[in-house]
Amino acid sequence: PDKPVRLGPGEPARQIVPDARLLEDPNASLNLHQALQADGWYSPSGNALAFGYSLSAWWLKWQVENPLEREQTLVIDLGQPRHDLAQWYIVRNNGAQIEEIQSGDRLPFASQPLDSRNIVAPVTLRPGEQVDVIVRLTTHDGLFEAMPVTLHTEESFHRATDTENKVLMLFHGGVIALALYNLLLFFATREKSFGLYSHYLFWFLAWSLTWRGYTFQYLWPNSPDFTNNFLNVAAAGTFGSVGLFC
Repeated sequence: PDKPVRLGPGEPARQIVPDARLLEDPNASLNLHQALQADGWYSPSGNALAFGYSLSAWWLKWQVENPLEREQTLVIDLGQPRHDLAQWYIVRNNGAQIEEIQSGDRLPFASQPLDSRNIVAPVTLRPGEQVDVIVRLTTHDGLFEAMPVTLHTEESFHRATDTENKVLMLFHGGVIALALYNLLLFFATREKSFGLYSHYLFWFLAWSLTWRGYTFQYLWPNSPDFTNNFLNVAAAGTFGSVGLFC
């Protein structure tokens, strides 16, 4: 049997890729029951999932246990805001009860189970309860981003998210300040290089905010296709503008 993963109060988040069992579905045709009955499950290596380019569906499963004598909510975080589609199944009571969650950046943001830019799944456990958590990962175009999957307590997840958002807010605020400063220098001096540098920084800002999931979360949460297409436009604008500046 698989060894269950667990977290107690105050424990830091832990990477759980080494604790997973992994199955490749080359035709992306298996349902949950067929996947669980299939041969070929194996233990992945490393601390992150890195499938590269693949048209397969990939199934992962964990046994998650609550070691406490009270109800506990744990959060499984793919560590990635740009995965296309993740179908989560929480299997309780030896399959008698199955909860399903659909998330991914090809769905409206409101479908996410938590208000998080990353793809996550909350799992609420009764005292001493053990459940199976299975996730089916597929993509729109076959490109899988690397996913350093972590398990958090609810408290540590919100604390880590808050800290990360503050750091990234400072970073993007610095980019905005630098872009505006160079734009003012351009208007004051009419020196073309200042304008081109500012142009590059605004494109970079648009790409970075989209790449990290903030534009999807806050600007156009009901337009997943636009978000994915805009990311390509912003990347092209970033490379083109830095080329002009150079």
